Order: sequence, then C-alpha cells, then structure tokens
Amino acid sequence: MTAAARHGHTEERLRAALDARARLVGPGRLRPSAPPAAPAAARLRLRRGAAVLVALAAAVAGAVFWLDHRHQDTPAPPAGPPPVTGPQLPAPAPAAPSAVPRSPTTAAPGPR
Repeated sequence: MTAAARHGHTEERLRAALDARARLVGPGRLRPSAPPAAPAAARLRLRRGAAVLVALAAAVAGAVFWLDHRHQDTPAPPAGPPPVTGPQLPAPAPAAPSAVPRSPTTAAPGPR
C-alpha cells in the first residue's frame, strides 16, 4: 500500500466519522458547554479572588514606594545648630577676682 492510498483510506474514515457526528448533533442540539462543577467553580472563584488580592497588594506597595521616595527629590534644609534637648546649663560667671583670699606675701600679677 502506497502512502497516497493510505492517506486516501484515512481521509475516507475521517469523513465518515464527521458525517456520523453531524447526523447525531443537529443545529438544535448545539449549546454552550455546561459551567464547571461546584468544586471547580469554587476553585476558580478562589483563584480569581487571590489574583485580585495580589493586584491590590501590588498597587498599595507601589503607592507606598512612590510616596516614600517622593520626598527625596526635595533638598535637605540648611545645616544649623543642633536643637537643645536637655536642661540648659547656667552661663559661666564673668571673669572676676577670685573669691579665694590671697596671702599678703603673694604679689598681685602685674601688667605684662
């Protein structure tokens, strides 16, 4: 049997099968496929819900990232003295003569 003869025989069988199928399924019996069974439908709803939650989380993360990095474009304020956070110490006393009495033998410092 040659390849052409085999091809012709296979084609005849396929045409006969298609004709039989066309006689069994008429135009009135064509309809959309049935919805998935309950477990498959629940699984499909769960997958869709998870996809929505993932998309929502990605949108929130993007917004937080954008808001966090938005302020880095503004320049830093000029440097200044650090703020005082503790209690302030009293100011030092002005240069005055010492309160410690000197002995009379010690001479006062003279001008230089």
